[in-house]
Amino acid sequence: MAGLELPQPTIREYIASAIHVILQQERLPDGQRRIVEIVEVRPEEDRQGRLRPHLVPLFRFERRGLDERGRVLGEFITIQETWETSPLRDHIQRAGFSVEDPLEE
Repeated sequence: MAGLELPQPTIREYIASAIHVILQQERLPDGQRRIVEIVEVRPEEDRQGRLRPHLVPLFRFERRGLDERGRVLGEFITIQETWETSPLRDHIQRAGFSVEDPLEE
């Protein structure tokens, strides 16, 4: 596909149909690399009926401060209102995994 220029709506449709989850990793001030957010990519139709990606946050790392050695403290939280309605949650459950409190297992 080198040299092929695709219109933006087509690229958005490809993304919306091909990518399901995005993990955001960040280097924290103490040098650790940590996943700080997990979002689901849900296809959504625009006014012209074309698919475009809609990003829905599911989990987020919330910083709580630093310990005595300067390491970042925090915890992952589940964004309940989006996790409860997530198609990804249903897919995970059908695969036989518990989805009640996914960060506890």
